[in-house]
Amino acid sequence: LVPSPSTPERESDASLSVEERETIDAFLAALSSLDLDECVTLLEHARNRLSMLDFSERVIQPTLVAVGDAWEAGALDIAHEHAATTIIRHILGDIARSLTNRRAVHSAVVTTPPGEMHEFGALMVSLRVTAAGWRAIYLGPNSPASAIARVAVATQAQVVLLSCVLRGNPLVRETLVQLRILLGNTVHIVVGGRASKELHDLNGIIFAGSLADIDASLLPREGAQLLPAVLIGHGAS
Repeated sequence: LVPSPSTPERESDASLSVEERETIDAFLAALSSLDLDECVTLLEHARNRLSMLDFSERVIQPTLVAVGDAWEAGALDIAHEHAATTIIRHILGDIARSLTNRRAVHSAVVTTPPGEMHEFGALMVSLRVTAAGWRAIYLGPNSPASAIARVAVATQAQVVLLSCVLRGNPLVRETLVQLRILLGNTVHIVVGGRASKELHDLNGIIFAGSLADIDASLLPREGAQLLPAVLIGHGAS
């Protein structure tokens, strides 16, 4: 179930170190035999030797891609996929909790829209927001517009960040329109993920091109501009 030396290198592995690739392949091997303790050990070792952002982008993200590819190829079944996502969700959640700054001046609500159950993009965005010194209010996946808006208002959040992976989900567009109405112009609405390209015609929505856009340079310091347009594109005006 683990790619052999003759297996073509996954595209997402191109920039990874040998050690990072070995961690991912060892994770797949342990997962295939349902040695879940070893899966946790491998990720914890990587977490301890890397920065939080490198761990999320250079280990967690490509590991998720590798598990998805193996599942689509029939090398892993749904039990393997569920086990992997549970392990990774717990590790990312633990990191987010350990970094949370409840006294942060700025806060962002992070979630996915209705019908969008893929939460790892949102979790990794939450980590970036936290690493930048903000308070990340993570709601999990599949949140309706009314709930998102209520939390944003109650917590005085400056930004709502939505991760959208599932293409062709009609609920996403409806949710964004509702949020823009409910929140007015007082809260920035930022959308990222591969499905966000379908939504660039929407007014008043900001689009993040990649996870790299959600970092400290996007967030206000000493009254600096919030979400510079040079890094994030706006929807139709």
